[in-house]
Amino acid sequence: GKRDITGPVSGITLMGYARPEQLGSGLLNRLFVRSYAVEDASGEKIMMVHTDIHNIPLQLRETVLQRISQFNNGLEEYKGDNVVFHAQHTHSGPGGYNTYFLYYFMMGFDQIHFEMLVERIIEAMEEAHLTKKPHNLYLSH
Repeated sequence: GKRDITGPVSGITLMGYARPEQLGSGLLNRLFVRSYAVEDASGEKIMMVHTDIHNIPLQLRETVLQRISQFNNGLEEYKGDNVVFHAQHTHSGPGGYNTYFLYYFMMGFDQIHFEMLVERIIEAMEEAHLTKKPHNLYLSH
C-alpha cells in the first residue's frame, strides 16, 4: 500500500534541523509511506512499513499498533513483533510529530500532523494486507 504523507509544507520547522526559526517554505518532493505485507506458506505474516520521514517515534509506532488492534479484517493480526517500521531519515521533511522532549521542546508538537501520519500509515498497511497476492520470494547470499 502507498499513501502520501507530505504533511504541512510551509511555516513548520523542518525535522532534524538545529535552528527552530528555519521554517519550511514550500514543496519540492512529496513524502510517502509504503507498506508491504508478506505471508509465508505456513501462514506467518510480517508487515514492512517504510516512511519518507525523519524517524519513527515510539508514540507514533504505538498509536498505529494500538489502532490496528481494533480492526477485524485481519489487520489486527499484525502486532509489534511482526511489524517493521522504517524511516528514510530525511532532514527536509516537516517536524512537529515527535513526542520526545528535545524535539517537542525545539519544534513543538502538531497533533493534526501526527494524526495524519497515523491514519495514512494505517491506510497503507490495510491496503497492503487486503491486496496480498501469491508471489515467489527469492533470497541470495
